[in-house]
Amino acid sequence: MKKINIILIILIWVLASFSFERWEVYTNTSHVYQTLLNDSDLISVSWGGIEEYELKSTSASFEFDLLNKYTTINGLSSNEVRTFYLKDHTIWAGSYNNGVSIVENGRVFLINADNGLHSDKVIAINPINDLVCVVTEGGFSTFYDLDEVSFPILSRKYSESSTSGALISNQIYDIAIYQDHVFLATDEGLNYFLLEDLDNFDRWQSINKSNSPLLSNKIIKLAVNDNKLALAGDNSIQVITDYFTNPNWDNYSFLGDNENSSLDDTFIKTISFNDNGEILFSTGIWDETITTFSDLSDSILQIITSQGDIEPVLTTSTPIFKLNSNSQETITLNKIGLKHIESTQGKIILSTWGAGILIFDNNKWYQFQPNGIGFNAINHLTVDHDNKLWASCGYFGIAALRKGARGVSSFDGNDWETFNMNNSPLQSDNINSITVGTDNKKWFGSWYAEENHPQGWKGGATSYNENTNDWQWYYTTGVFEFNHETDSFSNQISGLPGLTSQTVSFLNTDLHGNIIMSLQGYGVAFYSPSGDQRLAISPLYGSQNNFTRRSHHNEYGYFFSKSVAASGESAGLLHWDSQELPNDGDISAWTTIPVSDIRNSVIYDMIDVSTPYGNQFWVASSNGLFMYDGDYWYRYGIDIKRERWISNWQIETRYFVGETKLFAAKETYPTALAFDDYGCLWIGSDSAGLTKYDTNTQEFFVYDISAYPLISNQITALAYEPQSGKLYIGAAEGLSSLTVGSSINTQTKFNKVVAVPNPFYPERGDVVRIFNEPDGFMPNSAKICKIFDKSGQLIYDLPLNKYQSFSWDGNNKNGKKCSSGVYFYVISASNGETKRGKIALIRE
Repeated sequence: MKKINIILIILIWVLASFSFERWEVYTNTSHVYQTLLNDSDLISVSWGGIEEYELKSTSASFEFDLLNKYTTINGLSSNEVRTFYLKDHTIWAGSYNNGVSIVENGRVFLINADNGLHSDKVIAINPINDLVCVVTEGGFSTFYDLDEVSFPILSRKYSESSTSGALISNQIYDIAIYQDHVFLATDEGLNYFLLEDLDNFDRWQSINKSNSPLLSNKIIKLAVNDNKLALAGDNSIQVITDYFTNPNWDNYSFLGDNENSSLDDTFIKTISFNDNGEILFSTGIWDETITTFSDLSDSILQIITSQGDIEPVLTTSTPIFKLNSNSQETITLNKIGLKHIESTQGKIILSTWGAGILIFDNNKWYQFQPNGIGFNAINHLTVDHDNKLWASCGYFGIAALRKGARGVSSFDGNDWETFNMNNSPLQSDNINSITVGTDNKKWFGSWYAEENHPQGWKGGATSYNENTNDWQWYYTTGVFEFNHETDSFSNQISGLPGLTSQTVSFLNTDLHGNIIMSLQGYGVAFYSPSGDQRLAISPLYGSQNNFTRRSHHNEYGYFFSKSVAASGESAGLLHWDSQELPNDGDISAWTTIPVSDIRNSVIYDMIDVSTPYGNQFWVASSNGLFMYDGDYWYRYGIDIKRERWISNWQIETRYFVGETKLFAAKETYPTALAFDDYGCLWIGSDSAGLTKYDTNTQEFFVYDISAYPLISNQITALAYEPQSGKLYIGAAEGLSSLTVGSSINTQTKFNKVVAVPNPFYPERGDVVRIFNEPDGFMPNSAKICKIFDKSGQLIYDLPLNKYQSFSWDGNNKNGKKCSSGVYFYVISASNGETKRGKIALIRE
């Protein structure tokens, strides 16, 4: 048998938890593919990885206690987990396009097309005897999962050709195993065989339209119990009673004109038997290309009763108890799609697309909405005046993408809230930028959307006042206020002119508080801080199509990047060298940037930073990383550290031997910029992760997925939140954060003080961190941590560090190594409260 190379990933999360720079990940777990209840453990797989909960039943409700969460920073090959199989405490997680991740005892093994699968797109995972069967596009494979072997071993791969046609199609949509039989749903009919005949292909059987009453050869879902087999086809469900002894066929057809559809799935979406042997099912058309449902019904879940009647079980008017709200709130749901139905332990558990998990128990419906971001694809991040993070999910185009265009989400450090067309007055889910006004009003920009857009999008910009719940929509036909009584933007604001373009490609706020709207087709528009006046509107000087892509304002004036294509890619930077607003017809302050590399590049981000060497203006572009200090332009590169422009590029600083280089010297370009409270510029890249540039020491430090728990090396957005000291890192696959330090500390009391790692080994590079759970911050009055040895002698007065915690490297106050032993720490706050603890130091 061919030797299999299994990839073992060491969980760097464990190591990262001991570092000062704490990492966290935020993914979308409300779009759920499958949920399984195993005793009291409920496991859910979604767009955002795997979450394992303990489900606790109370007298009138449920409680969900998160036990474990697995994402790519824990070693999963992908956060988009479609299906899974649970064996004891081992989870086999099948992804959309990155194979299977096997989570076992703190380790993750990967199997994919290189070591046993037909394809990296996983359809289903099921046990077959002592084997684990993995169905993918192109066939299925079986693996030995032996207790005495620490990794799975390929048994055999099955396809049309390898089974000599016994497998009637490589396109398998579902697998069901009941007692001693295996059933395979394919686009050419149904395969079935006994477990003992897995490798006896002559005994495999099949049914299709030519040899049975099957209505359609395409079978997308299966459900089976002791005497019934249910087959879901295009727009019908067929039930075979006594399927092997005396088969009787019952047909249930449904409306749905998708026979000639190019979509990946069909009208019947998922089916299952309940505990009474009745068939539960849902309908809707799933479009894999944009991962959305259409043709949804008011009947979210239906049942075929034992009498053969079709009745609704859950509708858009059914009251549902929302579990993770502050009160016993009862809600109803809009039309939603279901990805999976589980009927077990007297409960019905539904995996919904966007509404989390629904549970039916004791004649009541409950909703559990996981506390997470509303999407994974991040395109813009900003922080408001309350230190709340805002993230948008959009792009530059009018057609929907697989993961793009899902609205906006906000995060206050504890709870997420998502706004989209389904639950708010937003006029588009395609939000490509966010800015925050001086009054803390949020502004959302969206791309042009044609009439009768399939997703109902409209263009323009929307403003939102959280305090008053007031919404305004800026559009080409005017500016409108949202009327909560009519649930529409029915009130037009008289005398306030609208936009000259539907496409708002970027939003920003200038130093005067004015709202800058970058537009397609007519340059840029300026509105007053409150949005009640349009102050100026100006084309871009020297631009043929007047397509503004980005804007920035600082002490040097206004900078605008222009676009030459409808895709929204900017090409070059323009400078308005004045603090007065540019206006139509006035070209007096337009100046040409002398550096051709900047004039002809795609501009991704711009930021101002304050350094010991003065104020600096940094630009991330397709031609590299640039800085302007008011006198000269500089370029930072991977071969030459810094060059200065004086009619041409002149070398100013070279890297010394062994010095860390920008992007670790990899060929890429900067995509996002952020600046923290400690003089560090953070630079996201297209393919080389994240680079930190310390403006104090002028040194680079690089973070990438090979050594740090980044979600991706392709960074799309960055934002620094000063209160928590977190750097938020956006990517196409999700959002993560890195705690880099904060100068703001609002913590006033001790909670639970811990020392990690404990014991610690200084010779291994360990530094013990003493922090206050859960956020890590000590009380703001606790400035010193005293370290004593066992005789009571003071070893060190540790000062509070930038992470608002304490750290000790195992040396005394004179810099000499402390010997192995037990040491004691004492931390006191101004209110007299004291925390004490022990630390074990081990020298090797």
